[in-house]
Amino acid sequence: MVTTTVSLSLSQPLLQKGSTGPAVQRLQEQLNFYFGARKQLVVDGVFGTRTEQAVKIVQYRYFLVQDGIVGTHTRAVLSNRDLIEKPLLRRGSTGSLVGRVQQVLRDAKLYSGEIDSNFGALTEQAVMNVQALVRLPQTGIIDPETWAALVEKAAMLSF
Repeated sequence: MVTTTVSLSLSQPLLQKGSTGPAVQRLQEQLNFYFGARKQLVVDGVFGTRTEQAVKIVQYRYFLVQDGIVGTHTRAVLSNRDLIEKPLLRRGSTGSLVGRVQQVLRDAKLYSGEIDSNFGALTEQAVMNVQALVRLPQTGIIDPETWAALVEKAAMLSF
């Protein structure tokens, strides 16, 4: 006889502007803990504009799509305070994650190119500039140490 174990996981609902209830209260408490005394939200269980803005700041800091919606990835970064994705990015890499990196680099005044989601020479140079600022080897490749530096840079820009 074969025994099969099935584990059920109750997925948490998406939280977004207009959501209400205890799940939103828990989110607001978590955001208040995350931001400390700087940007306290009223814990009222109503997902309004201020809660949405706080969620977008977290998404910016961790290179997620800034849609203001709390789903699996946003919940994970709020819980772990770490990136969901840490792929090695280098010249020739493409995709939306590259575009989000370019946006942070542009906001930091380290990148002057287009936000085109293509990791080209200008993006590579901007990454080397970040690496130089934090005393990492200037490879132009986004590795785990460079990701940590980019998260710190994004955190400084989002306050």
